[in-house]
Amino acid sequence: MEDKDTLTEILIKLARIEENTKGLDETDKKAVKALAMAHELQRRINQMEINNKWSWGFIISLGLTIIGYFFTK
Repeated sequence: MEDKDTLTEILIKLARIEENTKGLDETDKKAVKALAMAHELQRRINQMEINNKWSWGFIISLGLTIIGYFFTK
């Protein structure tokens, strides 16, 4: 009897473990997707920073050109 009770207890605990870990695969998929999105967003932010630097360089150059034009006129 004792072996049967022990086996039943083990099966009950195993069922609880399976129930608790049932959603881990879905959670893992969501985490991987979120990580991929974070990497893509970081790449986009870096690209925006590069474009922003280029824009400021262009604006400063244009401003200096206009100032230089007025000084030489």
